[in-house]
Amino acid sequence: MNNEFLNSLVKKEDKAKEALIYLYQEVRKTNEFLGLKNSPELKTTYFNLRKEEIGELFKAIEQQDRVEFLDAVVDGLVVVGYEYYLNDQKPDNVLEEYPEVYRDLCDRYTIQNNIKDLLEYYDKEQGYEETLGTLEPLFSQLNINHMQAAKQVIDSNMSKFPTVEDFQSRLKLPRSMYVDTYTLQDLCEYQTYLIRAKGGRYTGVYHEIRKDVEGNDRIIWWATGENKPDGSHLEYKSPKYVKPCTFKNPDFKSCWLD
Repeated sequence: MNNEFLNSLVKKEDKAKEALIYLYQEVRKTNEFLGLKNSPELKTTYFNLRKEEIGELFKAIEQQDRVEFLDAVVDGLVVVGYEYYLNDQKPDNVLEEYPEVYRDLCDRYTIQNNIKDLLEYYDKEQGYEETLGTLEPLFSQLNINHMQAAKQVIDSNMSKFPTVEDFQSRLKLPRSMYVDTYTLQDLCEYQTYLIRAKGGRYTGVYHEIRKDVEGNDRIIWWATGENKPDGSHLEYKSPKYVKPCTFKNPDFKSCWLD
């Protein structure tokens, strides 16, 4: 294990608890907006996402890339925090109810211990509780602006589902299409065409407009299947959302304090 790299990541300030509560609450709002229903299939999806994100964390350690390391930690919290919630528990309430346990975990465990614990639990189907209990202290130990890191990932996630106003201001039309008569439906259909045309990956692309929990009209683009690199076609069991032109990557590099 690269201890020199890991030791360089340790925190000098702590606003982690507030950031974690904010993160969990916003992820639940987003998934409520998307209409996700708790089911064995959804739990399996989140279990697979957990393995994927924690795998990215180990890769970042090998590459000594602290930006990708933070990306993997925060994405892991998004995924495993919601996986924990799907199993009928509320992680933000746990943080409020047991602050002394949370504080003890953050103080007692070194970053190396947390990485070792992740290796033990992250790929076990029922290991969501232990994985989350390891990711939270790990996140808290990092020398970052914790709230900024949480907001970066939430803002990035919500950019996949733009408000009508944001979408209309961000979509770039080719010069040949510059007229004053395009409706919102026309613009959405053009975005659908762009998503389909991008590498020919997604199929059955369509959009819908929904209100978020604050009452804002947001647009979601869905795909019902995709063409795989080996030439085969995969039809999804349920539609998956895809990224429109408004999507922006989180800036985790700016979150580090040195």
